[in-house]
Amino acid sequence: MQYLEDLTPNSDNELAERESKTFLMTFNPKAGSDDGVISTHGIPTPSNHNVVRGRWSTGNTSKKIRPGDRAFLLQQGDGIRGIVASGVIETFVFQDSSWKDTDNDANYVFIRWEAVVDETAALHREQLEELAPDFEWTRQASGTELPMEHAVLVEEAWAEHIGVNGAYISRRSGRGQKWSADPRKRKLAEDFGQRILERHYVDQGWEVTDTRIGNPYDAVATKSDQILYLEAKATQSSGDSLLVTPNEVTFAREHKGQCVIGVVSDIRFDPDGSLDESSGIFRIYDWTAHVSELVATGYKWKPSRSPIVNA
Repeated sequence: MQYLEDLTPNSDNELAERESKTFLMTFNPKAGSDDGVISTHGIPTPSNHNVVRGRWSTGNTSKKIRPGDRAFLLQQGDGIRGIVASGVIETFVFQDSSWKDTDNDANYVFIRWEAVVDETAALHREQLEELAPDFEWTRQASGTELPMEHAVLVEEAWAEHIGVNGAYISRRSGRGQKWSADPRKRKLAEDFGQRILERHYVDQGWEVTDTRIGNPYDAVATKSDQILYLEAKATQSSGDSLLVTPNEVTFAREHKGQCVIGVVSDIRFDPDGSLDESSGIFRIYDWTAHVSELVATGYKWKPSRSPIVNA
């Protein structure tokens, strides 16, 4: 086996080619785990917010996974099926003796697990199928990439789910936009970002209407015959990269010159969980969804023609 330092990036330059992706790791309780079942899911439970790290097999996937990518653990089998843990991949893929067949090698990565729930509190497969009905949630092999449009929805559902059901949370640091495991904090941050963006345009003499529900933009600002569509983003990170949805991209491209994104980064929370309203760095960007500013993390293909073979 390679040493861990040989598997981790030496600098951010090694990770600069693309944004992080999201992968599903799978687990069948009857089959055991990589190094023997340590807990219900083969993951030691984080305690006192300590970091929990361990290796996990990636199936046949060996080239696409990189440090900084996201991992969800999908429990399969005959019993409870659904997501039971999330974490961040810390290494490139390496090979070591297979956990179920020592005569052969298997692909592995080290994962820093950030949140683990008991299987009775899993985010059930039925819920996942409602979020992304065209994704195959019954797959058994680890290392399957979750397309970005699905990953965004799963991130949101998982954050809310573990906030309601409780989870063992370990420390985590990430690049780009951080997802809070506490849905209350996420809502406070979102409202804070929206409020600052709207106030900026009101102070400039615009009339602003909140349109967050049911639209691919968060507000509309009008002044005389001018109209601007406002998108608000709020994050505890530096905001160097942010998640945007396919609908937001499509709308911005159809309304070039009329869309802006207001980003409130570096948000802080007080020990009691309240948002520190003196924190945050506010910036406004033109939002045209130009191809040079977007990094594809997956594609969904829908055939537009009849099959050449229909057996």
